[in-house]
Amino acid sequence: MLSPSQVRTFLDCQARWWFKYGLQLPDPKNSSLALGLAIHRALEVNFREKLETREDLETPGVVMIFRDAWMEQAGQTVFMPDESQHDLRRIGERLVAKYMDEVAPRVEPAAVEMDVQGEIAGVQVPVGSICWITRAG
Repeated sequence: MLSPSQVRTFLDCQARWWFKYGLQLPDPKNSSLALGLAIHRALEVNFREKLETREDLETPGVVMIFRDAWMEQAGQTVFMPDESQHDLRRIGERLVAKYMDEVAPRVEPAAVEMDVQGEIAGVQVPVGSICWITRAG
């Protein structure tokens, strides 16, 4: 069974699909993915804490978590010649700070990083992960 991302990859580029899924060669991480993963990690840590305490972490602390995650991701990332790791890090810091200041206070997580699987309209959905589930309110 093909996952939605496998189908998308195949439709975009059949050779890339073969290299990634047929030969199981690693797919180089680009800067957009690295930035998204680092931001995701910082917000995940915040919401795990919020699940237990019902309080967000301080914004500067979450930005520091982002910086650590960014440094880890940057070491595994292929950057284009016109991309600046420093500029991308600064963008990520600003995005995390803005999210923490404007959005996170309104989020009441009920769960963080839950594995899900199932069926939608008769189509089997492969095991995946959802980031956070919020309480209605």
